[in-house]
Amino acid sequence: MEDGLPHRNTRIFGVLLSIAFPSITYQFVERPIRFGSSKKSFRTIPLIVAISLIGLVGFSISKLDFQESNAVDGVYFRKGLEHRIGASSRWYQGLNDWLYLGNAYNDNVAKLKLAIKPSDQAISDQVAYYDELAKKASQANAKVALMIEPNKSSIYPEYLPITIKPSDTRYIS
Repeated sequence: MEDGLPHRNTRIFGVLLSIAFPSITYQFVERPIRFGSSKKSFRTIPLIVAISLIGLVGFSISKLDFQESNAVDGVYFRKGLEHRIGASSRWYQGLNDWLYLGNAYNDNVAKLKLAIKPSDQAISDQVAYYDELAKKASQANAKVALMIEPNKSSIYPEYLPITIKPSDTRYIS
């Protein structure tokens, strides 16, 4: 889900799995326990143990939060997620449980660390856009105010996770 809506085939596969797994567990776990003899119920114990172990592994992975020391990183990281902090690129947790927007929102983390920089051409294009906007507003006898909002990480850097070192250089001057 990090990259938006999954492909149609992936969604169809997910629906099929959400039908198949409950059917299998109903057939081999629930029915023998509810309607079978105690001897048949005893055969479901390995299935229950396996399901519990899978749940425990999933819980452990979520608790580890795919930290950089985790061997899962090589599998989990993919293009566009290199500035992810924690399990999601949409948000991350700072100190004292502060929540910040993650890199999925306009490359916030990459810009904060100055891992990506606007090109001279991109800056010139933006300046030209605002000049044209001001010109048109002037022709319409309207006033324009450009308001640049700070983000939480620039106002409250003391609550950022210790793994983030914001760049001293800023985009806007």
